[in-house]
Amino acid sequence: SSGINAEYGGNTTATFTFILTAVLVLHAGANLCNTYFAYKDKVATKEHNADPTLVGKILTEDEVINAAWICFAFSMMFFGSGVVFMGRAHMIPYILFFKGMFVGYN
Repeated sequence: SSGINAEYGGNTTATFTFILTAVLVLHAGANLCNTYFAYKDKVATKEHNADPTLVGKILTEDEVINAAWICFAFSMMFFGSGVVFMGRAHMIPYILFFKGMFVGYN
């Protein structure tokens, strides 16, 4: 076997798909947290808001925070699945994922 699969010893297409999905779902969870705290801290108002989810009463506060937790859980699940397909791949995806998970954006 030749190419990148032979070099890294894993299914790179599956790894990429699972890790990309994990990152997107993690980002969605972070956005939901941002929406929740902007509303809770009264930064988001009906006149000035980047996301009308809570201000426009589209979802309740509990629904938004629960959706964020669900996104974080699915993100970990997708990342774990990607790691299974990784084989002997380098640690860079681990580092990037956990940096985003624990550092986030402030």
